[in-house]
Amino acid sequence: RWHKRPASRSPAAAQANLELLHPNGLGVPQDQAEAIRWYRRAAELGHAPSQTNLGMMHVVGQGVPRDAAEGLRWLTAAAEQDNAAAQFHIGSLYATGEGVERDPVAALDWYRKAADQGHVIAQLNLGLMYANGQGVERSYEEAARWYAAAAEQGNAAAQVNLGLLYANGHGLPQNHAEAARWFQQAAAQGNSTAQMHLGQMYADGRGVPQDATQAYMLLSQAASALQPGEELNRVTASLNAIAGTLSSEDLQRATELARGLREPVPAAGA
Repeated sequence: RWHKRPASRSPAAAQANLELLHPNGLGVPQDQAEAIRWYRRAAELGHAPSQTNLGMMHVVGQGVPRDAAEGLRWLTAAAEQDNAAAQFHIGSLYATGEGVERDPVAALDWYRKAADQGHVIAQLNLGLMYANGQGVERSYEEAARWYAAAAEQGNAAAQVNLGLLYANGHGLPQNHAEAARWFQQAAAQGNSTAQMHLGQMYADGRGVPQDATQAYMLLSQAASALQPGEELNRVTASLNAIAGTLSSEDLQRATELARGLREPVPAAGA
């Protein structure tokens, strides 16, 4: 009961605190309708995070009938207060055409607003749009800038994409050592694409010292996560070729490394 008292005393902030309790049943009975009521009261008082949450609940139909137009109305109210999450979500609606006419140019504009505030997925998506020429003329230089912003925040997908730009010399001077460094950071997070690329670099000695054991370990980790298809077939072929160059002891060590039974992969270039 005491959780409810501050709501009548401190309008938006107290209601925002209370609303966080309701959706997950923390301290009060779990009640979607009650959560919506408190979200709405705080949102109507101008609380941007509540407006964002209420907007997304309308978009996905959580606790309310699905209504993308109503969701967009609340998201826009929050976005106009420079709420980065709301700006990102509006960008995603325009990118996918969810509840609005698909508009890559508008998506790009909203993603940029959020990305400028450090929203990591907006930065990644902005990089993808520049790389693919969606809603804007293709620019690998701009893609690299936004991938780097997200990669520096630890986003594995951005780290992989930045590594690929370095590896291929798109928008950046070709630099295999720098590509390997970014692949290593993503591989350490379990990203199978990074493990695949970094493994092949260890096999070939590009950007890192040639090391068949590390190559086998990384490619094995990648293979365990890949779906059947051409990519998995290529990785399997590389594994078979590398296995033929390893002693039984080194092959066992590489297998143990891949299973996490031995020390982790060292930093690229170390």
